This record gives sequence, C-alpha cells and structure tokens, in this order.
Amino acid sequence: MLPARDRLLLIHLFFFVNADDEFLIFIDRLNNIEIVARKLSTSTNFNGKKIHTQKELIEFAVEVNFPSHAIILRKSKEDFTDIHKGITDIEILKNTYEHLYSIHQSVYAETDMRAMFNPTRMKVIEKAVEKLVKKIKSTCPHCQMPGFGITDAKKGLKCSLCGSPTNSVHSYIYVCQHCRFTKEEMYPHEKTTEDPTYCDYCNP
Repeated sequence: MLPARDRLLLIHLFFFVNADDEFLIFIDRLNNIEIVARKLSTSTNFNGKKIHTQKELIEFAVEVNFPSHAIILRKSKEDFTDIHKGITDIEILKNTYEHLYSIHQSVYAETDMRAMFNPTRMKVIEKAVEKLVKKIKSTCPHCQMPGFGITDAKKGLKCSLCGSPTNSVHSYIYVCQHCRFTKEEMYPHEKTTEDPTYCDYCNP
C-alpha cells in the first residue's frame, strides 16, 4: 500500500505534468442560460526546446509526432518577431531552421497547439464536445430546463475496513441553473465503500 503522504506528493507532482484543458460553452439565448463542459487530459504532445543542430531538430520532430502534428519555429523562446507556424513538411522544416539559424544563430522549436494542426488536441476537444452534448440533453427533473449537470462532488466515501471517511467521492450534487432544484446522486462510482489503500487512517 502506498502511504498517504506519498500519494499526496504524487498529487502535487501531477499538477506539473503537461495537460490539455479544454472548455466549451453553449449559450442558450432562448432560456437565458450557459451550459459549460470541461475536459482535462494528460494526452498531449505539448513540448518545446532550443535547437542547436538539424539532428536535434529531427529528433524533436519524431518526439512530437511530426508531420501529423505541426511544428512552430522561431528565434527564441521569448522572441516572437520571426515566427513560422504550421510546418508539416520535412523539407520546409529543415529549410526554415537553416534560415533562422543563419540569421539569429538561435532557433526554438515547439509544437503547434492550434487544433487544426494538432490531432491529439482534436481528440480531447471531441471528448469535450461529447460531454457538452450529454449535458445539454440532461434536463432538470423539476422544470425540464436543459443543462442539469454536476456542480459539486462530496468526498467522504467510508473505508471498507475501519469505516473512516476517505477523500474519495461519496456523492455528486446537481443544481438547476433555472429553478435551483437540487439533486444528490449517492455513490456515483457504483461502490459504497473505499479500499483501505486510500484511507489515511489504515494507510497513513
């Protein structure tokens, strides 16, 4: 069992991992409400580095899934005055690098994170769209207003060994934007107790 202090350390480290955080909003002018969906994913090729040789450039290209994913080249990480975006051709990539290096003696390469040049990000956006559509179709049991979604998550699922509350989700709270009707969904992950591995008392 992983001690609780180590699990906490892993959680803190996780926040420094590259991630794709997508937000979508649907504005319902008829009902005067906004429906928002969010998808957070660690599936991303976000990367960037200073390039010194054409060999390093090719290695970077392979690492970020070029040419299906485009690359941006510019003078340096902090300078945006001479920037070349949306590069998906190997010869253009090489020639652009040589051009920049001959002028500035410095080149910075990074992934082009614009959705149309980044299929990995497209997939995350697709998941966000699916969540948004599902939320739009979810209606309030009381007034039938669309966008009846989760607004809060209550922790405290009991440990199966000692019965102490854990940090795992015990229930989801749904609130209607229109009539404020509230619903609590118990045990959303289809389990009524948590494994002692995740209990701070059984596994300190």
